Amino acid sequence: MRPLADYIGPNVVNTHEVLRLASRGRPKAVHLISTTSTLPRHKGLDLTKDDLEYGYGTSKYAAERLVAAARWRGLRASVHRLPYVTASTSTGCFRRDRGDFLHKLV
Repeated sequence: MRPLADYIGPNVVNTHEVLRLASRGRPKAVHLISTTSTLPRHKGLDLTKDDLEYGYGTSKYAAERLVAAARWRGLRASVHRLPYVTASTSTGCFRRDRGDFLHKLV
C-alpha cells in the first residue's frame, strides 16, 4: 500500500472532477466503484497512518463523502462496493469458484 498523497489525485481529485462535469448542463448520473476498506471509517473507527490501508482507504472514503455531498445536493449519484473486483495477484485469474460478480458481468 502507498501513502495517502499517492491516492489523492486518482481517487479524490478525479472524483471531484467527474462530479463537476456530471453537474454541468443536463445532470448525469454518477456511479463510484469503491472498496470495503472504507467500512471501518463508516463505522466510526479511525485508520492510523500505521495501517496498511490508511492511504487507500482514506482517499476512497473522501471520494465517497464527495459523492454523498453531491447526492445531497440533488445529483443522481451512488457508491458501489463490488465483491472480488480484481483478479488474483499471483495467478491473474478471477475467482470462478466463489462466484466472482465482475467476471460474470463481463
